[in-house]
Amino acid sequence: MDKSLLDAYSELNMSYYYIDINAKELFNGSRSEEVSNCRKLIKNHFDKGDKQEALCIPWNDEYYKSGKHTHTVLLYLLGLLLENDLKNDLESMFKKIIPIERDWYEYKYTLFLTCLYHDAASFIEHSVLPNFPNEAQKQLSYYIGDLDIKI
Repeated sequence: MDKSLLDAYSELNMSYYYIDINAKELFNGSRSEEVSNCRKLIKNHFDKGDKQEALCIPWNDEYYKSGKHTHTVLLYLLGLLLENDLKNDLESMFKKIIPIERDWYEYKYTLFLTCLYHDAASFIEHSVLPNFPNEAQKQLSYYIGDLDIKI
């Protein structure tokens, strides 16, 4: 990783739920250690938010082994660096789409979920989807099943 980018990431300090981000610890080791560290950071977010059930997806074991956990965390850290440039514009756009009158938007939380599910969807697309899907397999509901996920 570029040294200056690692230094910039190291200045971020906190994620949402006040989770400490120590980029130099995350990305100081072998490739397998970095992947393991990123998996732990992702899991820590779900544990702190008491949202472990959201990771109970049918392909979770395979995603745990083959997902792009380092990419997810790096994308998240990059988004945190850009927070001052993006936060207000994104909030304005979300408020046009989701007409909720209370204070509901948290940039770091929304960014984390976006990064995570972007990579989870990429994993599904390359690992789970059949080459020639039938009509049912072309529907998102086929893959999320009865997980009670609101789309």
